Amino acid sequence: MADLREASGQTIHLAILDGTDVVYVEILRGRDAPRFPSAVGRRLPAHATGVGKALLAGSSSDVVDAVIAAGLTRIGPRTIVAPGPLRRQLKWIASSGLAYEHEESAPGVACVASAISADDGPPVAAISASGWIGKVDIRRVGPAVHTTALSIGRVLAAAFQP
Repeated sequence: MADLREASGQTIHLAILDGTDVVYVEILRGRDAPRFPSAVGRRLPAHATGVGKALLAGSSSDVVDAVIAAGLTRIGPRTIVAPGPLRRQLKWIASSGLAYEHEESAPGVACVASAISADDGPPVAAISASGWIGKVDIRRVGPAVHTTALSIGRVLAAAFQP
């Protein structure tokens, strides 16, 4: 995470899925970082965050159905609040490995996230890089986020090998 922050200059989040929310387990603030709605231990609706969408894209349809049934609450100016667009975006994220967020969790914030999985299993966490819209090119940062997620997944898989 520290290497990703150093390379990108952005704030790096690590989160897990708990029910229909994400819970932030680690945050490394970048230089000139915006005020994020996230904090270590804080919960946010999964559908409204990059890390949440990355986790949902790799989760079962039952998990996605539960998120939609709970209600797609708006927390940022561009939060997705309709099931159809969310499902379409999750399908794209599942195929690309990257979840993008533009002002869905907070005004002026952009984010790119990728799920962390061990041995091609379901995601256990997600990592993201976030910053100010206009000051971060999240499309450029995306490959580094995805590579970091894959690297963490390989370390996890190796740690649990017999």
